[in-house]
Amino acid sequence: MERDEFLKLTAKLFQEYGFLKIGNQFFLNLDRVVIRVYRFGARFRPGEYCYSYNCCFKDIHEDYRFETKDDYKNMPEDIGVLKDIRVSKTRKGNRTLINHKIFSPGDYSEGEWIKLWLKALHKEFDSFRYDFENYMRKEFPLEKTTGVSLRSHKAFVARGLIFYENRSKGPIRKRREGRKASDILEKIQIAFENCGSSLLSLSDVDLTGGIYEEFMYYYVFLTKENLKTLYRNKILSKKGMKKSLRIRKLSDIAFSSEVEFSAKFVRTSPIWKEIFQLADEVKAELAKFHDKSKDDEI
Repeated sequence: MERDEFLKLTAKLFQEYGFLKIGNQFFLNLDRVVIRVYRFGARFRPGEYCYSYNCCFKDIHEDYRFETKDDYKNMPEDIGVLKDIRVSKTRKGNRTLINHKIFSPGDYSEGEWIKLWLKALHKEFDSFRYDFENYMRKEFPLEKTTGVSLRSHKAFVARGLIFYENRSKGPIRKRREGRKASDILEKIQIAFENCGSSLLSLSDVDLTGGIYEEFMYYYVFLTKENLKTLYRNKILSKKGMKKSLRIRKLSDIAFSSEVEFSAKFVRTSPIWKEIFQLADEVKAELAKFHDKSKDDEI
């Protein structure tokens, strides 16, 4: 692949996994950790790249909010040394490379890179997403100072935040879930404020601003995990979940490098027509939840 093709495809694969792209960095906001991935040019090897990451553990930084791009850019980092994303096995010329971390675009076809990089992302980050505590015990053992920074190590030990018994049915778990649902709802509402048929009445400048500056940033929160959280908290129905996932899928297409970015395309494309129609329906459902919440407060 050519350089630009490689970088665009890699960014797309990050976003498909659930990462938010800000500049040359990627952020994955999970239940108890936010992961920041840096893209580096490999030292002494022009035209090659490596991807390394650090973490912000929410258990330590309970009051830190991830609401704006600057919040992500300025997030605290808790790992002492950056960890590299590695490809388990690949070839370079006649050589077979194991756990390789430096990548040259010209070494890979599009299909080969998709397969390798998706496998690498799942290998590196699925444990953070699905088995956080066991993964922490294994990779960042708190009886040692290896892995996390000294400050974070002391904070974890002092507060007993990793090695506690499963409290999935207790009140603390419910409070975490409720807080998470509230945060997710806030992001998704911002996305829908900048998506829907009402935008078509705006000027071209305001239309593209809403779509390509606001909605393009917030639609990535329409993940299956986030939508399930809203469903469990009775904020969104199963139909609303399916419609939102359809919006996410169509938006991935609408924001791909192969598609035109313009007010004309937004106004005339069948893709955007379907996105707006679905967005109107989901917004109506969220509005009913908002009205019900206000009635409950009264």
